[in-house]
Amino acid sequence: MRGGRADAAAAFYDRHAPSVHALVFRLMGPDAEIDDVVNDVFVRALESMSRLRDPGALRSWVYGITVRTVAIRFQKRSRQRWLRFMSPEDVPEVVAPAVSGELGEALREVHAILHGMDPDERIALLLHRVEGLSLEGAAEAAGTSVSTYRRRLARGEAKFFARAKSRPALDSWLGEGGS
Repeated sequence: MRGGRADAAAAFYDRHAPSVHALVFRLMGPDAEIDDVVNDVFVRALESMSRLRDPGALRSWVYGITVRTVAIRFQKRSRQRWLRFMSPEDVPEVVAPAVSGELGEALREVHAILHGMDPDERIALLLHRVEGLSLEGAAEAAGTSVSTYRRRLARGEAKFFARAKSRPALDSWLGEGGS
């Protein structure tokens, strides 16, 4: 990394891997490729560390790399959907983390809603509402202007809450001011 210390890359990974992994999971939902995507994020971050101008913007910079890496994965998937070499019965199941009861059902519903959304709107919603980035930081992480980001966020929120209202498992969450 910049200081030339041999252990800097490992320290960078150790410090940021949990939040990157959590963001990738929120963006992709339960997915067999999460660990591969997280690995790709850190490879890209370490390769481009010299382009980080403001160390104070490290979090949004890493989130930006994360968002772009997930977006690239989504693009590859959509281009390759026509390539089906396995019958549907042979495709392995992706198992979500075990959460039972009402919370588990609510999480499954939230992931189903997010999975059905436009990736740009999903990213906008998660960066600001879940990750807590400011509008400016989230726009930077998403690689867009603040005005474009606001439009995506507004559309994403409207779609999410409209779809969530039809999901009984989310009734109590919405009733508690889930926005």
